Amino acid sequence: MKTFFLQLAFLFLTLYAQAQVCTLSGKLPVSDSLQLVLLYADQFYSIPSIQIKTSPDGFFRQKLQLTRPVFAVLKTGRQQWRLLLSPGRDLYIDTAHIKGKASPENQFLRQGVFHSAPFFMQDQFAKVSAAEWQTKVMAPIEKELQAGSNAISASGIPAHLQRLLMSETRYAYQCYLNDFTNNQMAWAKNPPRDSLLNSVMTWQPLPDSITLATGFYANMIMERQGAYHISLQMRKGAGDPRQKIVEYLQTPFSVIDSLVKHYGERQMLSWLFAHHHLPASVQDKILFNKILDAADGGSFNTAFILLDTLQHYFPNSAYLSPARAETQRIRTILQRNGINPQIVFLKPGSIRTLADLVKPYAGKVVYLDIWGTWCGPCKTEMAFEPVLKKRYQQKDIVFVYLDMDDAIKESTWKEYLRYHDIEGQHYRMNREEIAAIWQEIATAGGAINRYPTFVLFNRKGEIIQANARRPSEQEALYQQLDEALK
Repeated sequence: MKTFFLQLAFLFLTLYAQAQVCTLSGKLPVSDSLQLVLLYADQFYSIPSIQIKTSPDGFFRQKLQLTRPVFAVLKTGRQQWRLLLSPGRDLYIDTAHIKGKASPENQFLRQGVFHSAPFFMQDQFAKVSAAEWQTKVMAPIEKELQAGSNAISASGIPAHLQRLLMSETRYAYQCYLNDFTNNQMAWAKNPPRDSLLNSVMTWQPLPDSITLATGFYANMIMERQGAYHISLQMRKGAGDPRQKIVEYLQTPFSVIDSLVKHYGERQMLSWLFAHHHLPASVQDKILFNKILDAADGGSFNTAFILLDTLQHYFPNSAYLSPARAETQRIRTILQRNGINPQIVFLKPGSIRTLADLVKPYAGKVVYLDIWGTWCGPCKTEMAFEPVLKKRYQQKDIVFVYLDMDDAIKESTWKEYLRYHDIEGQHYRMNREEIAAIWQEIATAGGAINRYPTFVLFNRKGEIIQANARRPSEQEALYQQLDEALK
């Protein structure tokens, strides 16, 4: 009981402590801006983030108000640096050096499991037997952990940061082991894979609320614990899988099905698992993680409903304030971009064929982007489109977007485009409707059912590139567009 109250007091002090300044400065080969992404949740999301301006010669200086340590990633266009930022511990970095009070812990992040994939993430270990597992995989890991512990102890890093780094090191190894047993061993069809996965997921204790408040890999492994335990229940014995999940998540299947369809499988199942199988002390952190997950992926309705859930179950949670701040930021952007007349939504069902789609743009070149709100690579390509559109803003070219999503995702589709200010003509089709479009692309010699796909039409409305270059290919795409515009 005494330990519990000590943990509770530490958590209170960690989350509600008065903020202290951490100054991040340095000189990097970039003359525009840097992006500092704070890793508060369970994945490498792009939010919350801070844009840091640099001088023409690459110098930057950013003051941060922190109440607790936070892992972060500092990004330029082509490089990134993993950081651990703490209240009152300044850090200076350049391409060759790390200086300042926070340099010892940040030097530690440049080695071992934080710096590169561990030794066992290789094909040669994928068929290791159950008998070999301890000697070939786990014993070397424990040896590396001991070496890391010794290095941290001798580094002069404050005790609370030493504990954080060792905790994170163990959970980082557990995340890699989870990837290894789930993927490489499964692909190798290794017979003991299931039993080894079970041992991996019980190797470390479940992170508590204190660990989740400051850890990154601790949050990542907690998210994977939910997926693992749900999958484990589904595989147990015979019987109807739907009934198994109903019993495990203590929720009617119709409710589970509706939540997943409307708001996403990963977010909803993570919350239902946490709500029924994890201590109440960590449930608000799980909700906060999934709010950031949904917001980062453009599932804004999901972020809003999860915020409502957080407010309902945990009205005094310390995570409410940052969750509200993030969702309010989203609402502000949606409201601002909602009046942009250059984002045009065409009524679903108004087109049936590619000819219907390009007919309104006779005399112009059409660049068609076929994508889906669920498609990560599609969203990656959209990040390159502002440069593309700026290059061709005075040309006779129309940018048209065809989204493949069911009607239930109508609001998700529109909100994603408004949030990212994707100007152009926008259509949506469901899987059945878009089948005819794919057939036309196949007839024109293109690959089908590949997301994203880009199709280029000439001024007559004819396909001239059934699989045109992507926006990320830049010069190769510009050559195709320039040729079409002649």
